[in-house]
Amino acid sequence: MQFEDPLFLTNALCGLSFLLAGAFMHNFPPKEINPLYGYRTRRSMKNQKNWEFAQEYSAKKLLQTGALLLISSILGLVWNVEESFSLLVTLAILILCIIYLFYTTETQLKRLENQK
Repeated sequence: MQFEDPLFLTNALCGLSFLLAGAFMHNFPPKEINPLYGYRTRRSMKNQKNWEFAQEYSAKKLLQTGALLLISSILGLVWNVEESFSLLVTLAILILCIIYLFYTTETQLKRLENQK
């Protein structure tokens, strides 16, 4: 087993971080729009309704992406490839997870605004 492989180590640590952040945001969402804490984009901070929706929805997506990153970290234990390639795969997975998180949340916020 290769616990020092970037594919395992980075995805496992990022996955745990995403899970912890998602659980924290789910249990203690920021109540009011603020400059420090929460899912903060122009659209989410537009009004209180968007803000509350974005906090709940992004917390769920953080939990999903955290679980996905943890699952993908298993690849680092079973897939024996060169370290530089492993690092590229790791970064690609992490970037795709972050894009997924923002894209899905912003898409849902846009739908919410169009329902008005």
